[in-house]
Amino acid sequence: MLEEGTHTSINALAEAQKINRAYVCRLLNVTLLAPEITEAVLDGKQPKALMLEELVKALTTDWLEQRRTFGLG
Repeated sequence: MLEEGTHTSINALAEAQKINRAYVCRLLNVTLLAPEITEAVLDGKQPKALMLEELVKALTTDWLEQRRTFGLG
């Protein structure tokens, strides 16, 4: 929605979806995941300990560190 220009800001997106702005920001962190982690999740091959709650927390943008944290590297 942000990418398509439907909503011009995180605030507008949160308001339109009737969700908290902070939650939108945490969800946007998922876009920073290492490609291998994204592929593992989409293929259903992520570690069982990998939960959405962990993914939406403040996440390092260092893909190597992400793989270590989530047991994929």
